[in-house]
Amino acid sequence: MKLSQAGFQMLMILSVADGKYTEAEGKEVANYLTKQGKSVPDLDKELKNLNNVPKGSLPWYFKRAASAYFAYSTEVQRLDFLIYAFRLIKANDDTSIEEYKIIQSLAKFWKIDISYLLEENKLMQSNGL
Repeated sequence: MKLSQAGFQMLMILSVADGKYTEAEGKEVANYLTKQGKSVPDLDKELKNLNNVPKGSLPWYFKRAASAYFAYSTEVQRLDFLIYAFRLIKANDDTSIEEYKIIQSLAKFWKIDISYLLEENKLMQSNGL
């Protein structure tokens, strides 16, 4: 699995973790893919693969993609991905606990401290932003 494939799969799984997929989330995924440049995966194939994964197997599939991403990325790329993932879950203005848990688990798996992202989000929410 290539880096861009793994990233796309994780973002798509994360985008439906709250039970819905919004246009705003789709734009964040598109932004991520645009940044990947020439290494964009075959989206039709990737979506078909994801649609064939039983819902109960999505956590395993996500972890598999996270492992692949880890293997082929630098720490800077992983941090950048986590920032994209955080933007993704905030895109629809309705962030679920499940989405936060997934990002926190991913950061822990990759051994990256994202407490500043979480604190920034709390500060923004308390100020009504």
